[in-house]
Parts: sequence; structure tokens; C-alpha cells
Amino acid sequence: MRASNLRVGVALGIGLGVPLLVSAVVPHDVSPVGVARTPMLFAVVIATLLGGLAVGAIAAVASVLAAAYWFVPPYDTFATKSSDDLVSLLLFMAVSFSAIALVRVLVARTRREAELRGRTEAQLDAERDAVETLQYALLPSELPTVAGIDVTARYVGATRRDLLGGDWYVVLPVHGDCLVLAVGDVTGHGIEATAAMAELRFATKAFISVKPSPRIILEQLNGMLFRSTRQLLCSATVGILDPSNRTWTEAVAGHPPTIVRDSHGSTTVFTHDHGPMLGVRPYAEFTEHCTPLLEGATLALYTDGLIERHDEHIDEGIERLRLAMSSLTHDGSIADELVQQLAPGTRDDDIVIVTATHSH
Repeated sequence: MRASNLRVGVALGIGLGVPLLVSAVVPHDVSPVGVARTPMLFAVVIATLLGGLAVGAIAAVASVLAAAYWFVPPYDTFATKSSDDLVSLLLFMAVSFSAIALVRVLVARTRREAELRGRTEAQLDAERDAVETLQYALLPSELPTVAGIDVTARYVGATRRDLLGGDWYVVLPVHGDCLVLAVGDVTGHGIEATAAMAELRFATKAFISVKPSPRIILEQLNGMLFRSTRQLLCSATVGILDPSNRTWTEAVAGHPPTIVRDSHGSTTVFTHDHGPMLGVRPYAEFTEHCTPLLEGATLALYTDGLIERHDEHIDEGIERLRLAMSSLTHDGSIADELVQQLAPGTRDDDIVIVTATHSH
């Protein structure tokens, strides 16, 4: 309240003081073009902005009276020296009150835009909250257990909630002692990406239960995207870990390469050829690659949020992850350890990492 009164007082001071100052300082024999009217017009606008319409109107009246005194000096009578002076006075009156009307319109528009921005930001916050809640709810609450395999998984949302949505993983036992691992990353963010993520994740689980072949699963997911109306792309890796035969069989659709670490700390990046991202070609084919594993080997599947940086090539991020895996301490969750090493601060993208260790 005190600040409002102070602002009105300042507005009145400007609106009344400037016309008085102009009428006292500017000589009457100076040509009237702009000399008196410009500062008084500015005073009217500023008084309106600071004090509102009423104060602006008072300032306009004061300025018109000052201009009348300046244009029509009270010598013997209040007669104008020429008709041009009277026209100038009338024009000044019109401009002053037009300025007040313009300021009123601009202020009203600014308030409406501010209210609209406020509503929009509230809607965005609500959508971000919904995306974050949905993203975490759709991911597994716990991981399945398979004899001979230790699995860790971690989903970490982007620091900016408007960048959430799209990363997913599946861990599902098959054939008794085998384990299917799948990781995917839908392009885009927000509700649309989260909805597509949910569809792909649940479809992956369904396709695994019918025929757990990495190649066929990717082909079926690709066909599903082309039957969808969402028009999104997705990268993915699907693989089967067989602890009995110590093999890892995977198929890749435009996704960052899997990394394996043996029990001695040596690491290998799987650089074999892979197919395009899901949603690029309607009848894309994918190739399965089977790799023998040593006892105690650890596989890591992940999304690009773990390795990508704006100022570097993605290969540098892959190398950073490889080095981090070679120095694993195995204290607690491997997935948590890698996230803490590679993405401890601000994140511009979601992160998913799934690791599987052949324990014996």
C-alpha cells in the first residue's frame, strides 16, 4: 500500500511539475514547435504509466493549461497571436488524451498477455508433472530374478521436466534361465513421447512372450510404429542373455552400442552393424549377433542421455562409459554407480541404463 501511494505521488509530481517547469523556463518568444509540448507529453505518458488513468488525466489537464499559458500569454488580454497557435493548442490537447488512451490499451494488453502466460505456464507445469509421474509409473517397480544373473537398472529423468519422456527398458525372463534385456529411446519429449514409450514397452513384453527373438521383436516393433498415427522414431536394443551357454544375442535399431566388461576389467564395445531406427523404413530388417561371454562378464545397455554432451562427438561419450565400466567397484548397484560417475549434475535428457552380470 505504501509503495502504491509513493508511486502515485511520484506520478503526480511528474505530471504537474513538468508543465509548471516548462511554462516557467521556456521563453514565450521561442517558436512553440516541440519546445514545450514534447516534455509535457512525455510527462503525461509517464504519469499515466505510474499512477493510472486518473493521474494521467490530471497531468494532461495541467499540461494543456501550461500550454495555453505558453501559447496565449496574458498580456492585456488572453487573445491568441495567430490562429496557428490555437490550432497547435488544440492538437496538443488531442495528442495528450490520445496518448492516455493508447497507454490504457497497451497496459490492458500487457496484463492480458501476462495472465495468459501465467495460465500457460501453469498448464505446462501440470503436463510436466503428469509426464514425470507417468514415466516413473510405467517403468518396472522391481526387477525379475534369474539364477546366475545379477541385474541392475536405473531410470533418471532429465533435470528440466519439459525434456522428460521417451526412455524405457524391459527385463523379462524366458525359457527358464535366460533373460531378455531391451532398452529404447523414443524421439521427442512430453506426453506424446511418454505415450509412445508405454506402447513400445508393453508391445515389447508381448512380443517377447510370443517369440523371444531380438531380430523379430525389432521387426514387429517397427511395423507397429508404421501402423501408429504418432509418427515418431525410436532407437532400441533387444538381446537375450543365456547364462548356461554364456552367450549374448542382440539386435540393434539405431541405438548406442552395448558394452561388455569381463571379470578382469577389460571392456569391449560391440561395433557390429545394426539396422535403422524404428519408424524409418516400413519393412526394415535387423540382424542378430551372438557373442560368447566369459564368466563374470557384465553387459551394459543404455540410452544416449548417459553419454551425450552438446559440445562433443558421441564416440567420446561411449569411450567415457567404457572407461567407467573398466573401473567399476561393484559397490552396490552397477547402474547407480555408472550414473553417478557419468551424469552427476544437470541432465538435458532422460537416462536409462540396464546392466546384467553373469555371476557364476
